[in-house]
Amino acid sequence: MRGVFTAFADIVNAGVADGTFRRVNPLLAYMTILAPLMMNAARERAAEQPGRANLPMFAAITRHDLIAHMQRTALGMLATEPTP
Repeated sequence: MRGVFTAFADIVNAGVADGTFRRVNPLLAYMTILAPLMMNAARERAAEQPGRANLPMFAAITRHDLIAHMQRTALGMLATEPTP
C-alpha cells in the first residue's frame, strides 16, 4: 500500500509543481479516489449473494462506466479551473 500511495503522491505533487493540478493534500486526494473503488469492490462481492439481483444498490455497473466516473471525479478534484 505504501508504494501505491507514494507513487500517487509523486504524480499529484509533480502535477502541482508543473501547474497541471491545483494544490491538494495528496493523502486526501488518494482517499477520495480509493474509497469509492473499495466500496464498489465490496458492493460487487455482496451482489453475488443469492436474492440480491433485483436490489438497486447491486445493479450492474460496467468497468467502463466506473473508470469514466472515477476519471471525471479525479480530474474535477485536481483541475486548476473548475470543470463543468
